[in-house]
Amino acid sequence: MSTSNQVTLKDAISIGIGGMVGGGIFAVLGLAVSLAQGGTPLAFLFAGGIALLTSYSYVKLSMTFPDRGGTVKFINQGFGKGTFSGGINNLLWVSYIIMLSLYASAFGSYAPNLWGLTKDTVIDSHIYQSAVVILATFINYYSIRVVGKIESYAVIIKLLILLGFVAIGAYGLFGNDHITQLAISSWESPLSLVTGGMVIFVAYEGF
Repeated sequence: MSTSNQVTLKDAISIGIGGMVGGGIFAVLGLAVSLAQGGTPLAFLFAGGIALLTSYSYVKLSMTFPDRGGTVKFINQGFGKGTFSGGINNLLWVSYIIMLSLYASAFGSYAPNLWGLTKDTVIDSHIYQSAVVILATFINYYSIRVVGKIESYAVIIKLLILLGFVAIGAYGLFGNDHITQLAISSWESPLSLVTGGMVIFVAYEGF
């Protein structure tokens, strides 16, 4: 592989953060809140714990089996090449397609509010969804290094925006009666909290 197509550590971190602080967060946050209600912070912690264990496992597996195959390689090493591992790998690819579809759907839902192309929001959504998939495919095909560079700048912008939201949200908590919505009495059932956490994990999975 030429150096122009190699991803540096900074690029890899940027891609990972961009995967989480991007379509994932904005696409699943509303659904997670509707599931967990006041227990949403706990659902975030639960999802973060699962993501931490998953990322640690991936690091160890990648060091043991350094290969471009990634998860496919790990499954083949663990279970051998057969029907079971083949089925799991196909399921993995399907889950990636669903996850990317979720991101494209979120982008297509938000973009028309910023810039409408036609007078029909449904058509605008489909145009934006198709455009972002085609653009992402082209960039990945052209050079993975370019993806890292783009994410390096995009992540800074997104983190600044999110930090602004965090600061405003934290300020709004003081002297606000809405803080009672986080009380244990406002939490949903344990199953709903776990379900909300799994939905949030879709965002963390970008890393």
